[in-house]
Amino acid sequence: MLSWTGEGSFELNGTSFRTLPPVDLLEEHPMDLGEREFFVFKAVEEVESYVELVRALEPQRILELGVFGGGSTMLLAEIARPQRIVALDLTPLAEVEEKMARAVAASDLDPTTISLHGGVDQSDAATLERICASEFGGEPLDLVIDDASHQYLPTLASFNALFPRLRPGGLYVIEDWRWAHTQFDPLPIDGSDPDRVPMTRLLVEALTAFVSSPGIVAAMRVEADKAIIERGDVACDPLAFDVADHYDAAGRTLQGAGTAR
Repeated sequence: MLSWTGEGSFELNGTSFRTLPPVDLLEEHPMDLGEREFFVFKAVEEVESYVELVRALEPQRILELGVFGGGSTMLLAEIARPQRIVALDLTPLAEVEEKMARAVAASDLDPTTISLHGGVDQSDAATLERICASEFGGEPLDLVIDDASHQYLPTLASFNALFPRLRPGGLYVIEDWRWAHTQFDPLPIDGSDPDRVPMTRLLVEALTAFVSSPGIVAAMRVEADKAIIERGDVACDPLAFDVADHYDAAGRTLQGAGTAR
């Protein structure tokens, strides 16, 4: 169980975690974290929501896109105690990997549970396929969490590559879908950045697929911090999957180009 030790900080099996809002991060100063202390880029209620989600799903094979300092990876490993959790990031992860290895060695986690891959572009479907094959041996995934670029096109590429690899009932979580609609990362409304599309579009596509192609998407829940898309039981080829193929032509008008609103 989580043991809250202060406002925005908790311990789990001897590992310490800090949550939002960290003033030092907002001021772009490096955070002073201890050897077995990790930062989780989430508010307290979001952490608790993840604890509930993971404990209800009991995932054994987890793929995480976006690592940052490794806090969410360590948290998932501690809560789920999965067979395998693989975390990918565009940036090199040597320092994060060393710190996590030391933390794991000091805990009762299986040292083979966590596998990190740095320098991976989330839109590189071939690399995602290779990693899934080597790390999970072709077994279906239970949980995918995308907390990487927060941009539509790379997120769409990852979704098309990984969503069909989930088992029926498995969950695909898209973090921070709302950023383009907030002051944190606002989308220009004057058309000055025409190639940038809010991730809301992917949520609409998944919702339309849920309506148009029963069995591909079994259910969908949108929360303030994340969208949760449940895999249906209809088989599809992960090498040829495109969510756009699974909703009717009438729904394609939702993709119309134009000035952002």
